[in-house]
Amino acid sequence: MRIVVTGARGFLGGHAVTHLRAQGYDVVPLGRGEDGLLRRLDEPALTASPAPAPAELLAGADAVVHLAARSVDSLATPLASYLPANVALTEELLRAAVAAGVGRFVLASSRLAYPGHLRGPIREDEPEGPDTFYGLSKRMGEDVLALYARTSGIGTVALRIAQVVGPGDGGRGALPRLAAQGLAGGPLTVSGKGAVVRDFVDVRDVATALELAATRPGLPSPLVANIGTGGFSVAEMAREVAAQCGLGDDAVVFEPVDREDTSEYRLDTTRARDLLGWTASYGLSAMVRERVGHG
Repeated sequence: MRIVVTGARGFLGGHAVTHLRAQGYDVVPLGRGEDGLLRRLDEPALTASPAPAPAELLAGADAVVHLAARSVDSLATPLASYLPANVALTEELLRAAVAAGVGRFVLASSRLAYPGHLRGPIREDEPEGPDTFYGLSKRMGEDVLALYARTSGIGTVALRIAQVVGPGDGGRGALPRLAAQGLAGGPLTVSGKGAVVRDFVDVRDVATALELAATRPGLPSPLVANIGTGGFSVAEMAREVAAQCGLGDDAVVFEPVDREDTSEYRLDTTRARDLLGWTASYGLSAMVRERVGHG
């Protein structure tokens, strides 16, 4: 089975290509060449030659895993900045996929397709739309998939993915910071009561979800499914890090704040479990163990 992966140079794309090849699939990695045009990354970079047309790049493919996108930026970034990569490119590749006879098109969408004030677990049928232009651009990409599924018959899956962490993530965010503090012997500092909840998912679990979305037979189309762990609080993270570093609970220091953040962001992954056969294998304990073990 041949699977084309766009955005193959990226953090998630690199893991997806590695995972799919390990499972025995014929993977075609696509990325931007020096000229900014979409090209195969497993062939010599002939930037002086005309870039292949999208339909040519997708020829012979059974599925497309579309990860290429403009990442979330400042809240001040206008919608127009996201549209070329997150909407127009998606439509261009879908049109090419239909022309090439591709059977399944998978889009990496985002948890930010939901508004930030919701309290989880959040289901895919949540009627309220996003509250950022980035999230809106991802929802627009999902709408493009749904339109093609209805009008052309191509199978489409959009995965709304929680915050992705794991090897190669750059070490940003609360968990890497707490792990570094724990390895240094503490203290582990937490703002307020640490009640804020965020949903994280390991990049290797996401790669598995992408594989299932691209290859599992009999999926309804269009399909939207959440991919996450259900989330955990900053206080839970801090206590888990302290325990795995051999520190007592007193190593976790809760610093007073003027206004406590009690927001929760948890994705309901029942649909992914029931339809894709997917569940996360990396929970909080495993994520912390890997951070602490790798230093």
